[in-house]
Amino acid sequence: MKKQFLFTLLLLATFVVCQNQGANASKKAIAPSTTTLASFKFIFHAPPPKPFLQFVGGAIDPLDSTLVYDMYGSNPTVGTVSSLVIFKSGVQQSGTGITFSIAYTKNGTNTFAVTGTITRANSTTFSVTGTYDIS
Repeated sequence: MKKQFLFTLLLLATFVVCQNQGANASKKAIAPSTTTLASFKFIFHAPPPKPFLQFVGGAIDPLDSTLVYDMYGSNPTVGTVSSLVIFKSGVQQSGTGITFSIAYTKNGTNTFAVTGTITRANSTTFSVTGTYDIS
């Protein structure tokens, strides 16, 4: 990236000097130390910031204690879970076919009251209800 930036500056300087030489080629140089610089406008579009996701707790599957469903919401205090990340024995899983409907409210500094259901890929469901301490 640094080499590309330096190369771009070098090309820019070469362009400015060549433009200046082309403008003065048929004229007598009055002040050889004077240089006219062309004005350039660089517009940099920064990518939009990623939305903040609040971790609200990790629900353990009652049929398989090695499965943990990490729940994330887009509001830091109250809302619905918008993202669910599944771990099996600490390894992140794809979670294909899993749906959920979970609401949460922040109770204290690091605790969230969570209520809802998670539907597994085989269409069985389990309730997610309780207070989760995320500290």
